[in-house]
Amino acid sequence: MMVYKPPDMQMNGDEFEVSVEKLARKQWPNDMEGGHFRPCHQLDYATSGCLLLAKTKKAAGACCRAWMAREPVQKEYSALVFGHIPEDVTETTLTWPLEKDPDHAFKERIARSDSEVSKKCVTHVQVLSRVWFERQPVSLLNIHLITGRRHQIRLHLKEWGYPIVGDATYAEDETSPRMFLEARSLKVRLAKGKGMVQEEIIAADTEEYFTKYTSPVCPSTTS
Repeated sequence: MMVYKPPDMQMNGDEFEVSVEKLARKQWPNDMEGGHFRPCHQLDYATSGCLLLAKTKKAAGACCRAWMAREPVQKEYSALVFGHIPEDVTETTLTWPLEKDPDHAFKERIARSDSEVSKKCVTHVQVLSRVWFERQPVSLLNIHLITGRRHQIRLHLKEWGYPIVGDATYAEDETSPRMFLEARSLKVRLAKGKGMVQEEIIAADTEEYFTKYTSPVCPSTTS
């Protein structure tokens, strides 16, 4: 089943007052095998958007196989980033490999050239618009995630020179109302009998939602 995860919410954990799993238990108390749902993939605490939950172990296994195969899964995100990307750039593909940051248990980093444990990463970016956020130039992006490494989008955009607005970890932005990264659509093909079934969920119009916080011109220039 597909659900919408709000920003700034943990996936699970009894130690948290609110989590995706606790809300799912409350909303669908009779739909759980073994007393809990199984997330088929992860969204960061600060990221909002489409989230696929499995009701049974069998369903979770099918989703896991689809994720491992990669080809049947298509994920798109929307992001608001600091800076106006040059007008002649409409799209690009980012391919920096990632590795764990040995100095931080929570963080990843762009892999060093001599790294033996780096992970291949591919992120395709489309520039939708160039606007303003709290008198700062920002750009709205559509992102097609080819691989799905931890913090991949956040690190790729930072390394490109355009960190995500509200990313306290990698952009050191702790003043924005949220991190402006949302999983806006998810397509996954799951085996069912001898065939394949495609499921698709599209979140609320992220572009319209994000633009509530932005202006097409710098506010300081308006009368």
